[in-house]
Amino acid sequence: MEMKFTVEQRQKISARQQQAASILQMGRMELDTFLSQAVLENPLLEYDETRKETYEEHDIVERIEWLEETDKQNIQYYKQDYANQEGDIFASVGTEENEGLEEYLFSQFYTYPLDEKQKDVLEYLILSLDERGYFTESVEETAEVLKTQKKMVEDMLALLKTAEPAGIGAENLQECLLLQLDRKGWKAPVARKIILEYLDLLGKNQLSVLAKKLDITMKELLENFKVIQELNPKPGNGFSYREHLKYLKPDVTVVKFADRFEIMLNEAGEQVSINAYYSRMLKMDVDDKTKTYIREKLNQARWTIQCVLQRNETLSAVSKILVEQQEGFFTYGKGYLLPLSMQEVADILGIHESTVSRAVKDKYLQCTWGIYPMSYFFCRKIKQGKSVDSTAMFAKEQLKKLIEQEDKRSPASDQKLVQLLKGKGIEISRRTVAKYREELGIPEKGKRRIFE
Repeated sequence: MEMKFTVEQRQKISARQQQAASILQMGRMELDTFLSQAVLENPLLEYDETRKETYEEHDIVERIEWLEETDKQNIQYYKQDYANQEGDIFASVGTEENEGLEEYLFSQFYTYPLDEKQKDVLEYLILSLDERGYFTESVEETAEVLKTQKKMVEDMLALLKTAEPAGIGAENLQECLLLQLDRKGWKAPVARKIILEYLDLLGKNQLSVLAKKLDITMKELLENFKVIQELNPKPGNGFSYREHLKYLKPDVTVVKFADRFEIMLNEAGEQVSINAYYSRMLKMDVDDKTKTYIREKLNQARWTIQCVLQRNETLSAVSKILVEQQEGFFTYGKGYLLPLSMQEVADILGIHESTVSRAVKDKYLQCTWGIYPMSYFFCRKIKQGKSVDSTAMFAKEQLKKLIEQEDKRSPASDQKLVQLLKGKGIEISRRTVAKYREELGIPEKGKRRIFE
């Protein structure tokens, strides 16, 4: 039996390196959770409540001025507060942080003379609405679950359908739209017929076919089409989004001043420090077992803090390069995003591409134009003319402009849009045009056509 020996290199990643890589790719909220857990598990880690950020006086003034100019959300909050002070009870509907669709509906029936059983049934119905505001469960099964009569469920469902916003409690789209027509007091027989029988044709924008089936002129059809367009197919949508809303804490804030950009990092690790009392215990007269335990926890605590600080340094360095390379975007907005790869940023910083990838993973950047995932600023190149590279974002902007300017009576096909983009020096395939169009939320040619 012949034995052979081969030599090969294998890179082993230690537990510490794995933790460092893991912390590097943590988003702000995930890192907060991680540090909270670390403080609970390691007595040598603690939050330093007394530590505060300090700025020079002129920096504070500039930050306040920037917030006053760019924070539109604050303006909206002020408007809401003013409306509430003026006594407009509907001003805060769906806007209060703790008020969703359910709370709004409950408030409408608060003074109704309902017995306990009726309240229980009504509460069940309200809590069973889907995100559109529809009740799609079986009345019979609901009665069985609640151990009550079918008529009780039907009566409470009928009561729920009288609530605001109109259309709440509907079984499907047709009933939702009809409930709204009734609430508005609109007879609109043709619109009702379209809702009951021809919503599929309307959805496909096959208006000429629909006009023939209804035996009406195109003008009459368009008038009824406008009536239906004024109805809300998802009356619960203005509230339901709050169930899924995840508050984003930006990891990086880019502030634009007259002569420069300033990058402010939301440094998560700055409030975590080593507990001085336990550190001093190493110099006290304690048993070896206790000292061994403290040393182990001290090393863990130091490594955790080091990893977090390294994360912040890497994130700060990457953010600086992003602002330098995408200065046009931060100055003028979306249409000025340039092609940029993670490898290019890695080469500038002298680090591995995977480090850049981890550094921007699940991170968000706030600037004058809003909050963006940091991956947004890495754009692949597409061919533009013979020598100039552009980005997918630029191509989408041009595609959007072409569609906005087209003759709505004869919209351009995807193949036609390919040719029009080529005339602007942007060479992409028909399949790519279709993909970009869908990502922009723009329907296909047939659904963009307007009949007059």
